[in-house]
Amino acid sequence: PTGAGHVSALLRIMAPPPSATVLDIGCGFGEVARLMRAERPDLSFVMVNLNAVQLRRAPRGPGFLPVLADMHAMPLPAAS
Repeated sequence: PTGAGHVSALLRIMAPPPSATVLDIGCGFGEVARLMRAERPDLSFVMVNLNAVQLRRAPRGPGFLPVLADMHAMPLPAAS
């Protein structure tokens, strides 16, 4: 019923290994990444969004790498 509860369920399904980097494609304002990081501070996020306004409002700092790009042409290695 809450965003935090939804994110907890996503984390259980995803089961990212310790210190994983999560590629958040179409991150919007970054709320999912922020909530995941609150629950799992060991995770890092590459936050991809084509909307510069939203990306500027997304979380910043260590563990949050903003990437302004279209999800169909991301400037990231193929193995990402």
